[in-house]
Amino acid sequence: MPVTTAEYAAFVHETRTPVPAVPRALFAAWGLSALAEEARQQAWNGDLPPAERTDHPVTLVPATHAERYCAWAGERHGLRGRLPTAAEWALAAGGADGRTYPWGDAYDPRRLNDASAGPGTTTPVGAYPDGASPYGVLDMAGNVFEWTATAGDRPGSRIVKGGSYASAPEESRIDASVVLPEAMVHPRVGFRCVYDRP
Repeated sequence: MPVTTAEYAAFVHETRTPVPAVPRALFAAWGLSALAEEARQQAWNGDLPPAERTDHPVTLVPATHAERYCAWAGERHGLRGRLPTAAEWALAAGGADGRTYPWGDAYDPRRLNDASAGPGTTTPVGAYPDGASPYGVLDMAGNVFEWTATAGDRPGSRIVKGGSYASAPEESRIDASVVLPEAMVHPRVGFRCVYDRP
């Protein structure tokens, strides 16, 4: 599942990584000022995540901090942690049969948190078990976009996958991708880790 704010808080406290924040000036520079209010709902109180969102996916984290978290979490379990590549992400989401969504080819708003029927913000990870992929992986469609290790078509960019709570159905398709600056912090972007044996 995606990394939660509670899991990320343990990393922040141990490594002294900056907490997820709402960079108003940066949002303005990127032309995203309208997202500042949305992001403020997810803002941390000092070094603590919002109490009502500890089981929600962490957001407002740039790709480089997501990578550091995955490495840190992997070390705690004797594994090599990292972000998935876009191809790994797609395989985990759809299996080998080329389906359109993790559960099959037909869009079903009951199986994900998106703009069609969701609450308009993040939900706890795993809240849509009927949206599981063939491998039992949850939240591969909707809730938050997810950083991948795959570079985008512009320098300093990354591919994000999965759609978000504000996405239209086509953005949550397994074959859909969005390219964002890897330094971007966004209220609709989180991440998950994969672990390799050393």
